[in-house]
Amino acid sequence: MENAFSVAKKLIKSIFGLTVQLLSTPEEYTRFCQECMLHPIQQLFHTKNLHKLTDSLQENTVFYIQDQLQINFIMFKWDAQCVILGPFCTHIFSRGDCIQLLKRLNLSINLYDSLLSYRDRFPLLSINDAFNITTSLIKVITDKEYRFQTVDYSAITEENIKSEENTLKQQYSQFIREHYAIEQQFMHSIEKGDAENAIIHLKYQQRGFQSFKRLGTTLENERIAAAIVRTMVRISAIHAGLPTLSIDLLSRANTIASRKAKNVDEIYTEKEKMVVAFCNEIKKHKEQGYSNLISSVICYMEHEFDENITVTQLAKEFHISPNYLTNIFHKETGRTPTDYLRQIRTKHAQQLLLATNLSIQKISEKIGIDDSNYFVKLFKKDFGLTPSQYRKQYKL
Repeated sequence: MENAFSVAKKLIKSIFGLTVQLLSTPEEYTRFCQECMLHPIQQLFHTKNLHKLTDSLQENTVFYIQDQLQINFIMFKWDAQCVILGPFCTHIFSRGDCIQLLKRLNLSINLYDSLLSYRDRFPLLSINDAFNITTSLIKVITDKEYRFQTVDYSAITEENIKSEENTLKQQYSQFIREHYAIEQQFMHSIEKGDAENAIIHLKYQQRGFQSFKRLGTTLENERIAAAIVRTMVRISAIHAGLPTLSIDLLSRANTIASRKAKNVDEIYTEKEKMVVAFCNEIKKHKEQGYSNLISSVICYMEHEFDENITVTQLAKEFHISPNYLTNIFHKETGRTPTDYLRQIRTKHAQQLLLATNLSIQKISEKIGIDDSNYFVKLFKKDFGLTPSQYRKQYKL
């Protein structure tokens, strides 16, 4: 049966990232505690306390445990040995969550970076998934029936949580009124293209909600929250007169970025980027005074410049003739669509030359030009230097 245990242990680690280990000797208990403890407040990771908990385990009982820092693991006895699955986390913590937890535990908020890094070491699993993994492991190694029992090692008692929740309920009505006002100010700032105040009001909203939720979140919850903010921004942009295509392109970029985000802070960052991008687009739209058609064409080129764009393709995209597009574009901007697109591409190339070590060929491909020799010719026309000369002269 030990072979079956070893195979199951490797599979669990490979599929879920969850560590399974056997503890039997004093040295193994000590090593486990040293590896898992971040702060002495984690009472369970004191060797004598872990020994004491193990001794209280009955042969047919599985303990599910969450400690003071909301780190979780599962333990049970098998052949007089202690089997431990974990540590693992059940929720993603943002920096704000870490600071809030540290305050509840009367610990220094300067530990929040250490707490974030500490939690990042462990896999993210729902309680149900952890229970199912444990149940499957037990079935592999023994025929005995086990029952699950929760052991609370948290210093934050249920009474404290209930008391805190009662206080929050009393404050909730006032919070809703204040939040509505902040929400209106946020949307008004977007309409004006005022990125600075829009970001301030966005952060107010996020801080307010953090006070009225349990610690921790999931990526899915934060993606939903990002979608709500995205809707508010879209409505504000419509009121500001931003063309539909511009709104869709900016919104789509945030949708993709939120989907790719690997943690909560990345989603927050992408929300702020979206707000700034919308405000800049709205401000530019108002200052330039272009028609919705030309604003949409420009926005399309600015977001799709890395594709093989032609005047014919642009005209088809906007259901007009190439000649009409060229004439109306030149009338409003003083340039042809081709010249405008060239400038967008060479400006992006300029940034890549200074910020990266990418080859000239790679940069050419990234801005939508397959022929690097043609790219060099266009770049020199705008900047008076070849890309290599420009990088050599200005890159720090």
